[in-house]
Amino acid sequence: VQPSTFITHVAVLTQPSDGTAGRPLPRQPVVAAMDAGGNVMTTYTQPVSVKLNRGDLDSVGMVGTRTVTFRAGVGTFLDLRIDRAGCCLHLVFEVAFGLFRGFSEGFC
Repeated sequence: VQPSTFITHVAVLTQPSDGTAGRPLPRQPVVAAMDAGGNVMTTYTQPVSVKLNRGDLDSVGMVGTRTVTFRAGVGTFLDLRIDRAGCCLHLVFEVAFGLFRGFSEGFC
């Protein structure tokens, strides 16, 4: 299978885990730039950013390095933490100013 040269979406390879407010999430998210065939775009090296879904509690914030660069099509976040307790939070991962997105599963 020949991979496409165009990204179509962001896939979450490692979902963030539940954690303690103010501390780094025990399991940090890992995302991949994907093509239409479901292949990781190993040549993709652009930045990917993350934010909390604004549909979640507005009083909850996220701190840490919120933009990383894809390496071999994979972006690894290392120090994200949620500043206040909250549940059913979702992360939104964006590439190209939000043109391509991926969403985490809910976590607390």
